[in-house]
Amino acid sequence: MNQNISISSPMRPQTMTGSTLLTCAVFILLGVIVPLVLFLNSDGDFSVNVLLMLCIVVWCQLRLAFTGIRGQRRFTLICFYAFIYVFLGVQPSLSVSMHAFPQDVYLSEGLEAFAGFLIVLGILAFELGYILGRGKVNAAHLYKKQYKILSLKILWGGNAVVGLMALLVMAYYGPGTFIALRGYTGDTIFWSRGVDYTELVFVVYAVRGLAAVLLFFTVYLWKIRTHLALTPSRLSSLKFALWFIAPLNLLVSNPIAAPRQWAGSLMLTLLFLSMRWKGIRSFLVLTMLTCLSLLTLFSGTDPRHFGAALSQGEGVNASTVGSLIKDGVQGLATDCNFDAFSMLAATTQYTENYGYSLGRQLLLPMFFWVPRTIWESKPEGTHKVVADSLGLDHWNVSSPLWSEGYMNFGVFGLFLFLFLFGWVARACDDFQVRTTDSPGPALQTVCSSFFASNAFILLRGDLCAGTLYLQLVVMMAFLVVYLDGRLFKGQLTSAI
Repeated sequence: MNQNISISSPMRPQTMTGSTLLTCAVFILLGVIVPLVLFLNSDGDFSVNVLLMLCIVVWCQLRLAFTGIRGQRRFTLICFYAFIYVFLGVQPSLSVSMHAFPQDVYLSEGLEAFAGFLIVLGILAFELGYILGRGKVNAAHLYKKQYKILSLKILWGGNAVVGLMALLVMAYYGPGTFIALRGYTGDTIFWSRGVDYTELVFVVYAVRGLAAVLLFFTVYLWKIRTHLALTPSRLSSLKFALWFIAPLNLLVSNPIAAPRQWAGSLMLTLLFLSMRWKGIRSFLVLTMLTCLSLLTLFSGTDPRHFGAALSQGEGVNASTVGSLIKDGVQGLATDCNFDAFSMLAATTQYTENYGYSLGRQLLLPMFFWVPRTIWESKPEGTHKVVADSLGLDHWNVSSPLWSEGYMNFGVFGLFLFLFLFGWVARACDDFQVRTTDSPGPALQTVCSSFFASNAFILLRGDLCAGTLYLQLVVMMAFLVVYLDGRLFKGQLTSAI
């Protein structure tokens, strides 16, 4: 499987019939109707701070609408503004109007306004980074170069290794390691051996990360199979590899046992890798589904809602799920899943009392792999630090990227963090745009797709969790590519 792929010229924007009407319809639905309906059913009061939140909502949809008109495949931009739309726009407008916030956090009107100002400043920083990050993908180099594709040998070798790893982990730590209900492990359904947390994280995420990366590569190769001119036997081998690695990922990274963020990023990456891009309509449909899914499914399908019922032998059907989603939307103002705005405000209050960390909080995401038994003074996550100062349970507390930047270096840190995020986002999105019509290098395709899907974790926080997943996937992807180049020479060029 060493056929060369010739990369053609970049896709030019396409004009599609009815695109203007579709753009306006999506904008009116998300920018006007959804927030208006939620606000009218909230019994809240209108104020200047509510107006600021609604302006953020409208800006998000305007920015997405103007970008959507070009029809380009900009996944990270969609995820960035979908996050702000839900977590820092729609939800805060309800909380501010009702004077009720998740985690029972009290915010004065001045603190609400300052948090709103920081959100706007973060958006400006992102946009500046997104503008200055333009041109980092060399189009001429990308489309003139010939690329070779990963060999089937490395895929099947990786499948054998990760399958054996999963069996050994479940045999040693117990089946509950991968398939127990999160929050209901051990005594209720499956036995899970008690071990050091750092050890368990390393073992579990090594399996999950390698399995996910192999799935990403396999799905991508399957998508571009018509460009590879594979023989029937090689095509069958690729199909069987997909049939093996997909169920394995469902086992080790299912959304019931795995964190929702990880499972969600995995599924989004698969969507980004496999979907056939159809210009404006694809952009608008993806925008609408992402925003509405975050509003309705993020809290309504929380696996913890189903944990008690399943552990007691009760069934979970479509009616139960629908009821949970309805209750989740109605309780949006105080739902702890949507506490990004209130925790941003709480972080600013924390720094007033205790000062900035001056970069200390960055040590945790940089050296998360060092056990606390070795590094006793290892920093705690920003979400835990702020939650402890407020007397909150830090299990499901947010620490958005805005908070991480502000905690470290104040307003300057916030601007810097969002600027860097925007700069990297532009490079990833430009690569996706330039490889819309023809397949590109497998490594860059997988990494840029995962960066976009992982954006929700980076933005909601904490920073350690967001960078952990990102570092894991990038490292595993490089490892697979490196081993393929070393073990199967001639199958792969260093550019992939």
